[in-house]
Amino acid sequence: MRLNESPFAAGYAPRPEKPIVALKPKAWSVFLSWKNLRGIIFIIPLFAIAWQYLTLQRTEYMFTTQRFRIITGLFNQEIDEVWLFRVTDLRILKPFLYRLFGIANLYIYSTDRNNKLVVIQAISLTDALKLHEILQQQVNIERHRNRPDIPGSWQ
Repeated sequence: MRLNESPFAAGYAPRPEKPIVALKPKAWSVFLSWKNLRGIIFIIPLFAIAWQYLTLQRTEYMFTTQRFRIITGLFNQEIDEVWLFRVTDLRILKPFLYRLFGIANLYIYSTDRNNKLVVIQAISLTDALKLHEILQQQVNIERHRNRPDIPGSWQ
């Protein structure tokens, strides 16, 4: 056979092909390909951000003259109460990104067994300052009101 002749011209017939190995990709391996992995890398943070947003939207704080109530939960609801006379310290924290948007976190430290630290997240800075001042006054009033009368102590 010459180089410019076709193998089929001289009566050459190709041999029939026989399958050697047949492979099917595993279902999970499709998700681990680079193209899909890039999508997953971007989707997971979006779910985390959406979850954080929904959690913040479903959190309520109710302040009274004697206590404050925290209602949290997206699917299951949890209600906690902290008596104001148990509050030991108040703190406002403004991280860099929060300062850009004029919001802050208010940290409330207490001697409560279940809620030693309560963080009121992402409230406006003016609301945080007002609430800090109001809580400070109410905490002092409640401490004075709930102070045990000890004989011989000065008043």
